[in-house]
Amino acid sequence: MILKWNNFQRGQCSSPYTDDGAFSRSQNMDVFGLPGIARINYLPTKQSTTVTGVPTTFVRDYGSLQKVYAVDHNAAVYYSADAGATWTKISDATDKGYNIVFWRGYLIAAEGANLKSYDATNGWVSLSTGLDSTTTDGVNKERHMFVSQNDGKVYICNHNKIATLTEDTTFDPTSGATFTVTTDAVTLPAGWYARCLTEQRKDLLIGALFGSVSSDLSTIFLWNRSSQEMDYPVSPFDGEVKCLFVKANRVFVTTQSGRGDITLFSEAGLTPYSYIPIDRDGSDDVFIGFYGHNDLTWWNGRLVTGVTYGTGTQTSAGVYSFYDKKANHETLISTGETGSNNAVTVDGVFALDKDTLLIGWKDDDAYGIDRILVSGKRWTGYTSFMESPIWRAGTKLNPVNFSQVEIQLARALQTGEGLKLYYRTSIDASWTEIGTLDYTTQGAVSSFVFPYGINGVENVQLKVTMTTGASSSNTPYLYSIELQ
Repeated sequence: MILKWNNFQRGQCSSPYTDDGAFSRSQNMDVFGLPGIARINYLPTKQSTTVTGVPTTFVRDYGSLQKVYAVDHNAAVYYSADAGATWTKISDATDKGYNIVFWRGYLIAAEGANLKSYDATNGWVSLSTGLDSTTTDGVNKERHMFVSQNDGKVYICNHNKIATLTEDTTFDPTSGATFTVTTDAVTLPAGWYARCLTEQRKDLLIGALFGSVSSDLSTIFLWNRSSQEMDYPVSPFDGEVKCLFVKANRVFVTTQSGRGDITLFSEAGLTPYSYIPIDRDGSDDVFIGFYGHNDLTWWNGRLVTGVTYGTGTQTSAGVYSFYDKKANHETLISTGETGSNNAVTVDGVFALDKDTLLIGWKDDDAYGIDRILVSGKRWTGYTSFMESPIWRAGTKLNPVNFSQVEIQLARALQTGEGLKLYYRTSIDASWTEIGTLDYTTQGAVSSFVFPYGINGVENVQLKVTMTTGASSSNTPYLYSIELQ
């Protein structure tokens, strides 16, 4: 009998007991970048020691690809002039909200009753103090905003209304004659409060909560931006709606369900897109992002999200991607914490460009902004791994014997690279090491056979871990592993 483990681009299985993916678990792996090959992923590096909250939203100054802003969950705002390499705090945690947008050459922030702009010349300038400052239900602290690509307006969640910021003449925050703030462009049906915004074609989409920010009842309204009424195409659904993200006219939706789900919105309703595979009868909660506004981004052909866990989880926190609806763990945060020791929150993720991904995180009581560069270094120390599904190889009366294990690489090993191979015969058993294949010992080989006996088994599962040299961009190119 031969068991072959390959086609890693199929992503993560829905559980270790199914074959609807290539692996049951992964960490710090790239399986979608070059289909058919599994590689070590890029190492995130912490870029700031000034962060005092979980970065929830990143926005780019579209006049310069190097300039980017961030805001954290304590409403402090940060600025980078070098594509996220270094950061400076430009506002303490006061009244800037959880969300920011960049509009007409200025940063726009809102929280409580205040709508403000920022630029280096004028600093923070008040545009309006007329927003609804009701705080009993919590929705106004988050104050999600959205810049329309259709009409150029800024749309603002304003309690049970939608506010707008409109340019009348060339926008100048110091001149009220150049802009108009409308605090009640439209009012939501009674009992509903605006949480998040996006647009699809002509319609503004409004993610709304019923009752308060802690509501477990949500819906999505469609507003044509001209009438005082809105369509109500989606029946109220369970879970606190957090993020609406549009790519190629597909609307991705995340909620605070704790089940790691991503759904797709259409006028026919919500349909499942994908999820982080977990034991859904277990005690662990898994959250797509956490605070909501930059939960999702699109980077190099796939949907990318931060994933948050409490302590003790069996699945690693960090950054995940989805390709063809299949999940993969791309990377831990720069601290290397998986969530097994400290609670980890990974919230804002932002594709600055095709070469740069920014990540906002919390590890226990520490905060940071990580940056990943596709020209950067890769994970070392055998912290990158995949676990296969559990294969049914034999039976109680007819167990199977394997006499060797063969590894095939798509290119020969390079300096510093190595792989370790393990097996076990049940999901709760400890891993037994089969052997190590590394450049130092075996040289520049592209295949290797371990003459190792795995005898009398009914079930078998494999695990492979990988490493590379310190400060190296090299990685093994794993093509397949065979039990023979």
